[in-house]
Amino acid sequence: MREFDRKDFYSISEVEKLTGIKKYTIRYWEGLGLFHSIRIPSTYRRYTNENLNDILKIKDLVYNKNYSTKMVKLFFFAKDLKKENKIEELNIMKNFIFFIKKEVQKIINIID
Repeated sequence: MREFDRKDFYSISEVEKLTGIKKYTIRYWEGLGLFHSIRIPSTYRRYTNENLNDILKIKDLVYNKNYSTKMVKLFFFAKDLKKENKIEELNIMKNFIFFIKKEVQKIINIID
């Protein structure tokens, strides 16, 4: 996890500078539910160090590892499950994905 300034909150402009991600992309990712900023009474978004680290992780997954935003959402969902020690639910999800993968492979074999 990257360490940022010892600030409690950052503006979206500061987040853009620190992460290299454009404001509209940050808003888009937030709109998809990949992370949640804090709204202050003036309706401005404020971002925490955890948000900054999440944004950098999303950046890596999307731009370097070619994850779709849907896969990023699954990644963060799994991360939250681990945090809550819900390993059983994570294993169920893993088995379901494995099942779907096998079904897709069957369809591909039929098409070929």
